[in-house]
Amino acid sequence: MTTTIGAEFDSISEIYDSTRRAATEAELKAVSSELSECRTILDIGVGTGRFAKPLSDLGFEIVGIDISRKMMSKARQKGVENLILADAHNIPFKDRSFDASIIIHVLHLIPDWLNVAREMGRVTKNKVAALLRNRQREWNNATNVSGNSSATSPVFPELWTRYAQLREEMGYPIRRNRRMWQNEEEIRSKLPPMKLVKVSDEVVVMNISDLITRFQQRIYPMLQDIPIDVHNKIIQKLLSSIANADHNGKETTSTLREKQIERRIVEELAIWRPDQLRLG
Repeated sequence: MTTTIGAEFDSISEIYDSTRRAATEAELKAVSSELSECRTILDIGVGTGRFAKPLSDLGFEIVGIDISRKMMSKARQKGVENLILADAHNIPFKDRSFDASIIIHVLHLIPDWLNVAREMGRVTKNKVAALLRNRQREWNNATNVSGNSSATSPVFPELWTRYAQLREEMGYPIRRNRRMWQNEEEIRSKLPPMKLVKVSDEVVVMNISDLITRFQQRIYPMLQDIPIDVHNKIIQKLLSSIANADHNGKETTSTLREKQIERRIVEELAIWRPDQLRLG
């Protein structure tokens, strides 16, 4: 499993930064403020250094671990040092080696997140921090840019669901242990943080055509582990589904392709005492 995920991120390392936004001012402010009394920080799943570099620039001593050599190569090109190829399930450091540990948008990829949480607690002295998405708030109490009562368009999850269905129909089912955001929901309930800091609550707007382009480019790890010809066939089926969609009985292909998807994204910084995770 670890090797597979590492290979998936190796394959998108060249386009990763261009398809993800950099660490935001709000995110950096929240992390740096909560960890202001810490000096040494372990960045678990450091990737291309999107957070390690700006946090280093703020004066923190960062050590990063990741299972993708190519992602860390991008981090080195940015000037991030102290990078180690390692698995978060077995962090190669002694107990309480770091003042703090951070894990940024990684936990949703890890089936055995509880073991990783224990490892984070083991190697940390003061605080463990994770940026989490609050899916419940995103799907409930939504207010979109046009003033409607529901901001999150069903198109986005429906496209993901349809892609997964087509994969299975073509003999390439998604691994059952890939659970995406369910992990973060379980973490909140099973290991309640001692503190939750609201970082952002925003509506992101994109056209369906832009989303389909992202699928075509295979920028998400879930799209990497099938042959390219199979992937292309699935994309064609998705395009056909969009073209044939009967939205309110009248919507045409061109207007549907230009339809805007509004996604509400709620992000929070979770803070734990290390002992909370060691005993989890």
